[in-house]
Amino acid sequence: MAITQTGDVSWVQTAYDAYSRPALRSALVYDGFADTFPVAQVMPGSSVVLDVTNDIASATTPLTQTTDPTPVTMGDTQTTVTLDEYGNVVGRTRKLSAFSYIPVDTRLADVIGRNAALTLDQLALTKLAAGTNVVYTSTAVSRVTVAAGFFITSSKIREVVARLRIGNAYTWDGNAFAGIIAPDVAVDLYSETGAAAWRDPHNYTEGGNQNIWNGEVGLYSGVRFIEIPAVSTLNWFVNAGVGAVVDVFATLFLGREALAKAYSPVETGPEPEVRIAPIVDKLWRFYHVGWVWYGGYSVFRQACLYRLESSSSITL
Repeated sequence: MAITQTGDVSWVQTAYDAYSRPALRSALVYDGFADTFPVAQVMPGSSVVLDVTNDIASATTPLTQTTDPTPVTMGDTQTTVTLDEYGNVVGRTRKLSAFSYIPVDTRLADVIGRNAALTLDQLALTKLAAGTNVVYTSTAVSRVTVAAGFFITSSKIREVVARLRIGNAYTWDGNAFAGIIAPDVAVDLYSETGAAAWRDPHNYTEGGNQNIWNGEVGLYSGVRFIEIPAVSTLNWFVNAGVGAVVDVFATLFLGREALAKAYSPVETGPEPEVRIAPIVDKLWRFYHVGWVWYGGYSVFRQACLYRLESSSSITL
């Protein structure tokens, strides 16, 4: 039986979910590849110098019995990590807390924590994306010569791996380097055909169909790939290719000790610190939460870092 209501009774209202979900977020990985830190930092400073002692040449000439050998000169290479102060803050009022149906402090803490982690990740990516070792797809010789259709290929991946091995770059597990690839670029790797391409080995080996269905890149040609969306101006160079209309994407290849991270030993340490500001206004109405970090990143071993620049078959 239908129940009807006449009059002005306001019992039927729009309902709201008091749980607020976070925005769509990509995984944060770049800071995790910073595996080189100061070991015996002698004092706090605005920058930290890391040192590598160079090897001396092999002594393949026999010694002369009656002549003392001439000493050779040792050398070193230094990398400077510049530290800076980073931070952000979000404020709320007591009035917002009093009137909001969403628990304000819960969302505020989540947003602040994410912002701190994202900032460090992008600081790390800024250094990685500016590495000096670059390989271009197809016949391109520079970023501005990357044309539409100059997609990533398995042969170029193997070339980069060869260059890393020639430079004695350290692998991560004794076998593979790390690769960070954008979905815009990975789609072209997935689509590549032929016996020496990605698809055939995944399709025609045991468990291959499952790999195709899962969309995994996995370990391929000596690289363990991680698929992460590109970040504009860091590893996604908008309209930087031929004719200033082709987007260029950077796929990063890393060995161990490619990236160094340094930080203040007397302040925040390796990770940001959350700070709650004191309430100082007369009626205690304003409340601020933020984060702060004193640190920085630098490429440590250029030979352990390569960038492969290509275009993509999809345009967003």
